[in-house]
Amino acid sequence: MYLLIDSDSILPPAATSCFRDVVLYASTFSGLTPVVECQWKDRDVIWHWLKSVHAFDFVEDLVNRKTLDGVKLGRQSKCNICVDIIDYNNLEFIVNRLKQSAVFDPYSSHAMRVILRTELASRSNTTNSSGSPES
Repeated sequence: MYLLIDSDSILPPAATSCFRDVVLYASTFSGLTPVVECQWKDRDVIWHWLKSVHAFDFVEDLVNRKTLDGVKLGRQSKCNICVDIIDYNNLEFIVNRLKQSAVFDPYSSHAMRVILRTELASRSNTTNSSGSPES
């Protein structure tokens, strides 16, 4: 699933370090693929700016607006995470919303603990009190 970030939310006066934190969190912990939505004519300018401020590390691509479906972050009318710009004042809000939008990862540490507990419980139910398996 994609995290669709509105390009208007990342350009100055937005905080570049907060943008990097958001895309790092989305790609690493939420299982989302960050892409930046922009107008096609602005694509080169935005790409060069993101590269120059070292903020393109975890961004998959720049895409034309309304071409992909996913979790929308920005100031659009139909967004999942609605913010004017990405900055220090709303970084915690954005990360909390990304936690809620996280794609379930069956290999995450929490999921593995649940699976192991279930497996151990089912094994203990198949043994009798003497420790030998039931027939």
